[in-house]
Amino acid sequence: MLDGVPEAAEAARPTSAPVGRTPGTDGGGDALRDRIAALPDDERDEALLALVREHAAAALGFTSDRAVEPDRSFNAMGFDSLTAVDFRTRLSTATSLTLAATVVFDHPTPTALVRHLRGELLPDGGSPTDALLAELDRLEATVAVGEADNLLRTKVTVRLQSLLAKWTGPEQESGPSVADTLQDASDEELLDFINRNLGRP
Repeated sequence: MLDGVPEAAEAARPTSAPVGRTPGTDGGGDALRDRIAALPDDERDEALLALVREHAAAALGFTSDRAVEPDRSFNAMGFDSLTAVDFRTRLSTATSLTLAATVVFDHPTPTALVRHLRGELLPDGGSPTDALLAELDRLEATVAVGEADNLLRTKVTVRLQSLLAKWTGPEQESGPSVADTLQDASDEELLDFINRNLGRP
């Protein structure tokens, strides 16, 4: 399972015991929620990241959490369906949250998962930035595992291009948006639009 993961070569050895416990996580979800809420805002993600790395390392059988890099995908670390369920169970126990068995695929990196956990633990304490980034994480996870034909890719590309245009600058008031223009376009017209405007073959 860990073939091709050089970072885990030294750290990965099967073990029945978890790596060192993160201080303050033995009291269950309520204690964790209170502890996170009491932290300064800029320290909350750091504490949750330590929790995620600890339990990810334990699920993978690592003797330390050093191989669990914050921005590396769980898939690249060696997670499969069995370790994903084990990790979910460990994290659910520690946080008292009901987490999906696919949590590592829905939130594909430790950093992305931290944002999700923070939103679940402190639903009133998340910023608009956290919410927006969490939505992008979910979109990225969907795109990464999805299989799409050329037509679907074309439709998604049009929507993303339109969204990006709205994000990067004010929408021009003269004329409809790209998405509006292509809302009722035929499949052939969509493909032609991509070929002419977005540089896709």
